[in-house]
Amino acid sequence: MRGISFEIPNEHSNYLSTILAGIPIENYEWIVDGWNESYIVENGNLENDLFTDGKISGELLYILISEQIYYLIAVTLQAFSKNSLTKQQTIATYEQFLESECQIVLLVIDSTFLTLYVKDQKLLHIIQRNAVGAGFKNILYITEENDTNTSLLT
Repeated sequence: MRGISFEIPNEHSNYLSTILAGIPIENYEWIVDGWNESYIVENGNLENDLFTDGKISGELLYILISEQIYYLIAVTLQAFSKNSLTKQQTIATYEQFLESECQIVLLVIDSTFLTLYVKDQKLLHIIQRNAVGAGFKNILYITEENDTNTSLLT
């Protein structure tokens, strides 16, 4: 299996924390890339950007996604092991993902559609259980046969 896709409600929340629960996100450096539009919600209003383009530590990502309420419109997050020996680069296609040291690609499109590509099948199953447990809709494992994405960027 390549990954998983599902739909989250179109509302303010901290869904990334729910989705990535049980994943050691602190063990990765994350690259925020592509068209990124996500906002911290303060007093019901969309305020500061949740993410800015560039690298973010797993520790900071954990704080951002678990201690804030936010609204996601479009996000691309790519996880690389902290001890990665090769240069961390933007991953634009599934083939690049396979050939890279990138371990996870998380895409949010149109506020509700999430797609994750994950190399470690154990982590993929954790994400699937999180999605089911949260009651997310249209949960589908992505395989070679049903993968229609041509880009891994928003």
